[in-house]
Amino acid sequence: MRTLFRSQHLDLPRGFDRWATARAALLLRHHGRLVRGVVLHLSDVNGPRGGADVHCRAVARLRGLGEVATAGMGTDAGLAVEDCLARLERAVDRATRRAYRPGFDYLVRRFGGAATT
Repeated sequence: MRTLFRSQHLDLPRGFDRWATARAALLLRHHGRLVRGVVLHLSDVNGPRGGADVHCRAVARLRGLGEVATAGMGTDAGLAVEDCLARLERAVDRATRRAYRPGFDYLVRRFGGAATT
């Protein structure tokens, strides 16, 4: 799984990008090869004024199922990443459960869309 980390207008501690990518890999490891990649975007909404102003957006590309995107907020970058990745894990779980229920392959063949392999 490839993970790309981007931040905007934030002073992050050294090694934060490695921690965030490792955390994404850890949370999504049980999906195996289904997750092709994850992109994490981190931005400071309010600037130096404080408050819950760090916004994190994560987009996971799934093999044959398209993309799943989530967002999270926090008072600091670590909390925002944790919130966003927890939401992403639940969203990927829902997407895979929906895709692999009985009859879905028939719907894909009948009405088009992404293949489930």
